[in-house]
Parts: sequence; structure tokens; C-alpha cells
Amino acid sequence: MRVSALVAALLHKPLGNPAQNGAKFFCTADILEMVKDRSWLTKVTNTINQHWQRQNARKTSPVSAAFVNASFGKFQRILASSGE
Repeated sequence: MRVSALVAALLHKPLGNPAQNGAKFFCTADILEMVKDRSWLTKVTNTINQHWQRQNARKTSPVSAAFVNASFGKFQRILASSGE
């Protein structure tokens, strides 16, 4: 799992206030609580899928990467407008 993708999407928060390029630590108890929430799991799954779509698109061609990045931006705007 890409924890950095979850932190970037604000779905998971490291303990303390670590530097952007520093090691980040997470509370296991918090993670176990969040795993019980089905809507959080859905958001995490979508975030991870989109992360790998973008990563794979970058490997195939610049045009497909631009499309996936544009689609992701649209998805973020939809989430923001729906209040999630």
C-alpha cells in the first residue's frame, strides 16, 4: 500500500508534525479504527487505484499520463464540491 498517497489525499495523518521529507509514523490503533469504516475504505481504495493509474500512465505515454492527471483533477473537484 502507498501510505504517501493516503497522506497526500488527507485520508491518513502521521503522528506529530514530521518534515515533508522525514520519516513518518502512524498510530496502529487509529488505523484499526478507520478500517471499520466502510466509506473510509472506499475512499482509500479509490485513492490507491488512482495513484497506480497515474503511475502506470506515466510509464506508457505522455498523452495518457496527461489524460489520467486531468481526470484525477476532475475527480478531486467533484469530491470537494460534494463535501467529502
